[in-house]
Order: sequence, then structure tokens, then C-alpha cells
Amino acid sequence: LERIKKGDFNSGESSKPDGILEINSDYDHDKEARATMQNEIKQNKGYSGASRNCATYAREGVRAATGNSEISGEESIMFSSFVTPNQLYKDTKSQNNVNTVVDAENKTDYMIDERVNLKKQVK
Repeated sequence: LERIKKGDFNSGESSKPDGILEINSDYDHDKEARATMQNEIKQNKGYSGASRNCATYAREGVRAATGNSEISGEESIMFSSFVTPNQLYKDTKSQNNVNTVVDAENKTDYMIDERVNLKKQVK
């Protein structure tokens, strides 16, 4: 966590994380989160940028770790709902057992709209 706070973060992607949240959980919730994530991998439901993406996968672990199965992480984009990293961050941040390590409220707000608008312009 200390390395991540200092910006020493290597995720294999070309950008640093927009925000970092720390979920304070207990052993049982940690165990459940791990089992949930492993089960998601075993089920191999496939990948779809819109319906089964990295945020969809992460949401299942967040739900198990926080103990809140109601976290949606969904936002409406062009008349459809999608799990997005931005909304998952916001929904997770609002939980009682979550601390903000690096807040990215301003940066994450524009990113999804920027990408949607870019797609509209390209057509």
C-alpha cells in the first residue's frame, strides 16, 4: 500500500490508477472475496467490454469484501447500464468500511464521458 501511495504501481497498463480505496474487512470477508474471485475465474464467463469487463469482475470481489451485495457500480451511458470503474469506485467509496487512500473524484468523472464522446466523433 505504501508503494502504491507513492506512485510505484505496475498493473501492466500504461496509466496509473485513478483512485485507491482500502477496504477494511475481517478474515471471513477476505476469505469470501478470494473464493468469489477464484470462482469468477473458474466459471470463465468470457469478456465483453460492455457486459463482462474488468469492473464487472472487480465488483464481485468488492461486494464480498465489503459484505454488501447491493453495490452496483453501474451507470447509464447512451440508454444502457454498464458497470464502470468510475461508478464502482464511487459506490465502494461510500461504504462504511472503506477508506480513501488516493482520491480521484475529479479525474474519474471526466474519463468515461471523454471516451463516449470520442466514439461519437469518430463515427
